[in-house]
Amino acid sequence: MRLVVLTSSRRGTGARILPVLCSSPQLTVERVILAHGVSPNAAKLRWRRIRKILKIGILGALNGMRMRSWFHDPHTEDIEQVCRRCDVPFAETRYVNCDETIRLFREASADLGVSLGNGYIARRVFSIPRHGMINLHTEVLPRFQGASGVIWPIYEGVPETGFTKIGRAHV
Repeated sequence: MRLVVLTSSRRGTGARILPVLCSSPQLTVERVILAHGVSPNAAKLRWRRIRKILKIGILGALNGMRMRSWFHDPHTEDIEQVCRRCDVPFAETRYVNCDETIRLFREASADLGVSLGNGYIARRVFSIPRHGMINLHTEVLPRFQGASGVIWPIYEGVPETGFTKIGRAHV
């Protein structure tokens, strides 16, 4: 099965999982795409941030900013270096749902996309791989969706994590 990996973090889950994916004889990682930032629509971004703050409160937002350092792993290798070591094509785009990401997905002709550490993925991206995408995330959806979703399972003592299959066909 041919895969394309989409991630938004240089030293996150993607960098740790890529060697495992590449070691499987049943899988071929066609490309890794590192998508920087979020949509360039500044008004939409501001409104999204305001809604988050309204949902979790100012103290929740401040705590969320403080918690970001918990997820930074300085010991994880940079994903671009992992791609070089594993002989996987690597590309960077401005944001997850931009035209360049779509072009790279189409070029990869993957059977399945794997999303690691991304926010919202538009249908125009996740519908490109033949079987859609698997989106790995740290919270069970839809129960803990939205702003700082990782905080609420910890707060409520929920031991599960999740993934979401998004796309057209069943794998």
